[in-house]
This record gives sequence, C-alpha cells and structure tokens, in this order.
Amino acid sequence: MRDGLEVISHATPYRGLPVRKSFNIHTTISSRTLCTTRRLQYAGRWWSMTNSSLSIRAKLLMLVATASLACMAIAGAGLYLSYNRMYQDRVDALRFMVEAGHSMAARFESEVVAGHLTRDEAQARFKEAFLAIRYSGDEYLFAHTYDSIGFAHMNKALMGKDVSGIKDAAGVPVIPVLIGIVKSKGEGTYAYDWPRTVGSSETALKLAYVKGFDPWRIFIGTGIFIDDLWAAFLSQLWTLIGVIAALALPAIVLLALVGHNISSTVRSLAGRMRAMADGDLTVAFPEAGRGDELGDMGRATQVFKENALAKQRLEAEQVEQARCAEMEKHRAIADLADRFEQAVGGVIHAVAREAAGMESRVAEVTQAADQAGRLASDVAVTTEQTSSNVQTVAAGPERPEPTHRGSRPAWRRRTREPDRGGPERRAGRAKTVSGQNGPWTSREADQ
Repeated sequence: MRDGLEVISHATPYRGLPVRKSFNIHTTISSRTLCTTRRLQYAGRWWSMTNSSLSIRAKLLMLVATASLACMAIAGAGLYLSYNRMYQDRVDALRFMVEAGHSMAARFESEVVAGHLTRDEAQARFKEAFLAIRYSGDEYLFAHTYDSIGFAHMNKALMGKDVSGIKDAAGVPVIPVLIGIVKSKGEGTYAYDWPRTVGSSETALKLAYVKGFDPWRIFIGTGIFIDDLWAAFLSQLWTLIGVIAALALPAIVLLALVGHNISSTVRSLAGRMRAMADGDLTVAFPEAGRGDELGDMGRATQVFKENALAKQRLEAEQVEQARCAEMEKHRAIADLADRFEQAVGGVIHAVAREAAGMESRVAEVTQAADQAGRLASDVAVTTEQTSSNVQTVAAGPERPEPTHRGSRPAWRRRTREPDRGGPERRAGRAKTVSGQNGPWTSREADQ
C-alpha cells in the first residue's frame, strides 16, 4: 500500500511502473474508493435515520442553522482567501525585488568569471547599484554574509560590522534566523515585530524575504510592514458583515419565520386532524384558504371532513330508517295479533257457545236418561205386579168361556206373557212401550 502511495506522490509515469507496483496502485485506489463509499453509505444511513426521527420544526431550524453556518463559512473562507491573496501578493512583490538584487549579483559574478572584473570590483559596483534601489517609497534592499557581517545596507554603520545582535521587538535575534532559512531552504520568508520608526516604541508586523547567493556567501533580502494587510482584512470583514446584515440576515430571518409558519401550520393541522379522527367534526380548517401546499393539505382535510359528515348523515338516516322499520314491524305484529285475537276469540266464543249448548243438551239427555231410568223402574215394578197378578189369576178357579165366539174374556184382553228376560229385558220392553204408546201408568198396568 505505502509503496503504491509513494509512487503516486512522486508522479511516476504509470507505464514505467513494474507490474507489482501497478497492482499496489490499483489496490490502494480501490481500497480508498471502497472506504469512501462505505463512509458515504454510513453517513447516508445516519442522516436518513436522524431525518426520519426529527420533527418538521427541528428540520426547519436545522435548515436555518445550516444556512447561517454556510453564510458564515462562506464569509470566513472569502476573507481567509482574500487575506492569503494579499499576503501572497506581498510575498511575490518582495521576491521580485530580491530576485532583482540576486540577478544583479549574478551578473557581476559573471563578469568576474569572465575575467572582466575582479571580485572586489564587482562587489563594489554591486553595492553601489544595489543601495540605489528603492521601491514603495522608502523601502530598500539589504545584504549580509553567512557569518552575520553587514555586506550592503542603507545604514552605513552596519556595513562590515557584526549584525547578529539585531533583535526584533520580542528580543529574538533576526539575522541568525534569516541565515538558517537561507542555508536550509535557499530562500524564504520570516515575519517579526519591528519598530515602525527608528527609536519608536510603536511596533508593527514586518515580513522579510531572503535568498542566498553562494558564490559570495551572502544572502539578499528585504522587508516590509504588512500591518496594512490586517487593516485591509478588517475593512473587508466589516464590509462583509454589513453585506450579510443587509442581505443574508434578512433572508435568514425570513427563512426562520417561514419555517415557524410552516411548522405551526402543520402542528395545527395535525391537531385538528386528530380531533376529527376522534369524532369531532365541528373543527374548521382555515388553512384551506391558503394558496400554497399547506392550503392543499387543508382542502384535502376539508374533503375528509365533508365525507365524514356525509357518512354520519347517511348513518343517521339508516338508523332512522331502521327505527321506522322496527316501529312498522311492531305495528304490523300488533295488528296481526289483534286480528288473530279477534279471529281466535270469535272461534273460542263460538266453541264456548256450542260447548254450552252441548252441555245443556247433555244435561237434557242426562235428565231424559234419569227420567227413563225412573220410568224403567216404574215399569219393572208394574211388571212385577202384573206378573204377580197373572200368577194369582192363573192359580185361581177356571172361569167360564164367553158366549160369543171369537170374543175373549175381559180379564185376558190385556194379559201378556210373563217376563222371561230379567230386568234388562223388562227395561227394554218398558222403553218400547213408552216409545210407542207412551208411558204406562200403574193403573193401566193393573187393568
């Protein structure tokens, strides 16, 4: 893996790589792509879970906070880039001036190499031309040896003297630091606090740029105050704050108000919908008059309410119809019961009348039977008497026959044969006699 990254960092051509290293490169790229994909998937899952568990109000507040942070980040990044740009422009200007002095030293050194000048003559001419350079008003170039000896400086007192003791406002030696930058990097910048004027206690940040010239074992440099960059940065900062306050802040406030309005409207709709779901159909939906999506939600909820009211009315009508049908059913059953009672009552009364008639007839029959029984008893008694009389007569003296032929004596006209069948037969005969000739009396039987 590390070999593959090493090759990529050195920008070695892909075709010139060995097969093994190219495999390492592909493996590294694939593994990094896979890790990045997995991280994005995890981040997407986390966001989806968090987004689904947050309320709309929290999401809108998060949106407002994100917009605010984005504005601040954009403003900060803009200021940072602007400051870096100004700082880099200042470094480029210093490097340009140092490059000019370095080119001058190199030109004189080429004269020495060519034998046109001695080194001392070349250095003398270099110092004369070098010290005459001015830029940005009173700014100048300086040169010192690697041994911290003044080589060329606007202050004649420092030339040929030890300058290692020059310190900044914080008491840090400046020249040894510059020499270390030149020996390690060849060229570079160094910022330090320096008095704004000679002998003044007011200090400011100063930026120095140095570059070494090895043939003469010197470094050429220059420095300039860069506190104006900070002033320009603060000026841009306040300008940007004003722009944000004039444009971004109202937009953020408007976004917050809109979010609050949406959140409160959604909560109100949710509360009314819960009340309607609980059966309260008296709730109103004023959001239906809005022209946005929340108004569409309100109108859709109003349709639900109207459908619920229509359903309630239909159910009430069905209940009323069922009640009327039940009452009609009870009325029909009552009428049927009345008619049945009247019909059955008439039949019962008729049956009762017939039963009463039958009872009276049965009583008459019973009475007739009783009378027939009495008559039968009377007949039996009469029969017995008659039989007794007949036997008495039969046992008496014999009477003379009548003189007329064919006439029978009076005592034999009504005689009957003796009863040979017992009481039942006599009772039957009595009934026959009573049915044909009417009941006999005891007097008739005696005769």
